[in-house]
Amino acid sequence: MNIDNLQILEVEDPPTNNQEIESAEKSINRVLPNVYKQFLLLTNGAIMNNCVLYSIDRVVSVDDIYNMKKYAPQYICIGNNNGDYELVMEAKEEAVTCSFIDSGSIGVTKPRKWFNFEKWIDKGCPINLE
Repeated sequence: MNIDNLQILEVEDPPTNNQEIESAEKSINRVLPNVYKQFLLLTNGAIMNNCVLYSIDRVVSVDDIYNMKKYAPQYICIGNNNGDYELVMEAKEEAVTCSFIDSGSIGVTKPRKWFNFEKWIDKGCPINLE
């Protein structure tokens, strides 16, 4: 995964470690995708012009805010488009794809357009919600 193409305005926290990841997984009672764990070990969250990728602490807090355990336990929120759309991945270690979903539709509708997270990072995180 190449984060050099990201136009990061601010890094939320220093890179995380495996202990913090395990603690977060216990807190949300689900696993994070391995590809997102790799991202967190490189840069623990990133704020960019077009989106935010959550730090490990923010993954936990957003999970609680949207009550993901109850309404969408199959997904993990890993970021947003600096607006009304959450970036989600399946709560599986082997998950590699992500999708944007309207935050008001979490638990009501399924994400429609899935794309490869690592390739999206390599391209600089272009946003296309259509």
